[in-house]
Amino acid sequence: NVRDWCGFVGEWRESVKELRFGAAFDLNKDFEYFSSLEKISLDAREDGFHVSGGMLYKDRANEASELVAAPRRLAPGGEIAVENCIVSANVLYRNEAKKVTFRNVSAVEYHAAQEALFEEVVFEGTGECIVRSNAFADCQNLRSFTAEEGAEVSLESMALSGEMENFKTLTLTNGFGQVAYDAVSGNPAFEGYELAAGCNKFAVVNGLLFEGGNVRIPAAWKGGTLAVPDGITSLYVTTDAGERFIDELILGKDISALTLNNVRFRNIGINGQNAAFAVKDGVLYTADMHTLVLFPSSRTGTFEVPDTVETIAPYAFYGSAVYVVHLPAGLTEIGAYAFADSELTGIEIPAGVLQ
Repeated sequence: NVRDWCGFVGEWRESVKELRFGAAFDLNKDFEYFSSLEKISLDAREDGFHVSGGMLYKDRANEASELVAAPRRLAPGGEIAVENCIVSANVLYRNEAKKVTFRNVSAVEYHAAQEALFEEVVFEGTGECIVRSNAFADCQNLRSFTAEEGAEVSLESMALSGEMENFKTLTLTNGFGQVAYDAVSGNPAFEGYELAAGCNKFAVVNGLLFEGGNVRIPAAWKGGTLAVPDGITSLYVTTDAGERFIDELILGKDISALTLNNVRFRNIGINGQNAAFAVKDGVLYTADMHTLVLFPSSRTGTFEVPDTVETIAPYAFYGSAVYVVHLPAGLTEIGAYAFADSELTGIEIPAGVLQ
């Protein structure tokens, strides 16, 4: 007839290896502090709670079951399988299994497997599965994360986050659905993405994943050239390791808008004819040559802005090594932070500049 462990908190939970619950006990509890737990068992119940594969589930009317508790030491160094459910937040926190297989799982919730010791994560089955932000945060042993053919696994922003020194590449298969451009985030060891044989669902170029026009440069990316695929019209580039200097930016022929965050390029080019932009002497301008958009960070010495230019775009010379810039008399606008963090030593602002 015990219904609760009301108020019984503290170190005792850390030494408990087995929990057996009677039919009256309220199981809507937080189990994450049972760090030595190996087994959960139940008396017969009528409230939808049941144990399968050593883990505690709760049936939900007209919805998938919910995994609500999994002993950390259910299979230390071994394998566990989670099936036909939603995986609740924190339920696999610091789990000590080496491999986990998710089979017909519809969602892995926020922080569900934070700091788990998994080396291998596999998704199988059919139907959509959403992996929420930080679901696999700080899984420092992780080496492999894959979705088998037939699955439809979507990774939200920061689904795999934090330091995972052995997780260097995410191979995208046809078992993945939507994958956010920053699905892997905050991992200093991550080098980038690759496509499995026969998979053409994603735009991966030189290790970079383009989600629409968004791309994040991984902390350990070694590609050197950011080449934008054709078909992308608006590009947003950011990094996962503070400010980065990249060898080369090659824009696609369809690009008409460009935003850079914490990234500088030593060289700039365009692949084919572009209606919105033009490159002259390595500098990026709008096609009509009225706006200087981006100056290569590696250029040193003196630079004379063409007479056609009326606007210097925000961040255009940000972080550049140029010493002196001569501005044309017809210039009317200099964007915010246009010369910030550059090595500029001399410049004369024309009288016509209004802002």
